[in-house]
Amino acid sequence: MPKGVKKQKDYAVIQSNQFVRYFRHDSTWNMQQQRCYYFLASLIKPNDEPDHIYHFKADYMRKSLGMSESGTNYADIKEILKALRDNSQWIRNERGNLEVVSILQSVQVSEETGETEIQFHRLIQPHLFNLQTRYTRESLGTLFAFDCKYTPELYLFLLSYFNENHQEEMEKAISLKEIKERLSCQYDRWIDIKRFVIDKAVQEINSYSNCMRVSYKPVLVKKKVESLIFHLEQPTDADAAFTIQQLKAQETWKQKHKQGKQTEETRKKKAAIRQAKRKKTQEEKQVISYIDSLLAHEIMQSDEQGRKSLENLKDTLLRIQGLEREIEGKKDTPAPGSAAAPAEGSETK
Repeated sequence: MPKGVKKQKDYAVIQSNQFVRYFRHDSTWNMQQQRCYYFLASLIKPNDEPDHIYHFKADYMRKSLGMSESGTNYADIKEILKALRDNSQWIRNERGNLEVVSILQSVQVSEETGETEIQFHRLIQPHLFNLQTRYTRESLGTLFAFDCKYTPELYLFLLSYFNENHQEEMEKAISLKEIKERLSCQYDRWIDIKRFVIDKAVQEINSYSNCMRVSYKPVLVKKKVESLIFHLEQPTDADAAFTIQQLKAQETWKQKHKQGKQTEETRKKKAAIRQAKRKKTQEEKQVISYIDSLLAHEIMQSDEQGRKSLENLKDTLLRIQGLEREIEGKKDTPAPGSAAAPAEGSETK
């Protein structure tokens, strides 16, 4: 495990162009599972051996994925890692043959410490380790800045061709059918694909990538969109500066959103506690009232032992209520010497 949690921009995801173009994530994958794969791939360092086993704490992974702390984190992380282990796809190997490739060879998680160890599948190792040529590299921070689940896949796919082209600009034609298969797209109509997939992905790429700028135009055949031609070009210095500002703004927004979400969760918890306390107080009052009605009943006048038991129960409930009020009063009173409590001899204006 790395010493200390570095910023996401300090990590890079490096994959062979062949893997980027042919490996397609399962259509059931969500953003967390997709980001988990990029997180794990970013752990690979240039000199690591292909069969290297990676160790990290589950909490470290939670923080890296931006998951808020909750009681279900441990179970969620196990499910995400299991999805990565179970996901497999056909990919063409160096000999030109098709082979089934999974992402992870093995996963182990300690229930006591949260210590996690993973090893990449042997068939995927040539696409992630010791890459010298024909590879695509992108920072983890950029990939995590994308909010649309289709953006990273389309971005890396286009970037793999742009990097190989070694020119300032190029065009890449892709059929609509290939795009739908490539991205495991859930939409069938072009108007929906354009609105929820292509336009969102292009907007995010141009906002957060400092590697290329993207635009596109549809190709019509008999008034029906059959393919898209993507125009790729290097960003200008002004574009790169704007991208850095966008990334900073995105990070600031996410932090504020997370803080706001935690504040809202805290507010809801406090409201639920207050409601539970009010309900408890009402129920105790009802019990005390019922005890008083029993004590006033003529039957209890001749049952000394029963009357004494009811009186003791009533006294106990009243003492509990008194103790609870005393504890609540101490919570609301600032501790001596604290910023909220005025020092002895000082004035409060």
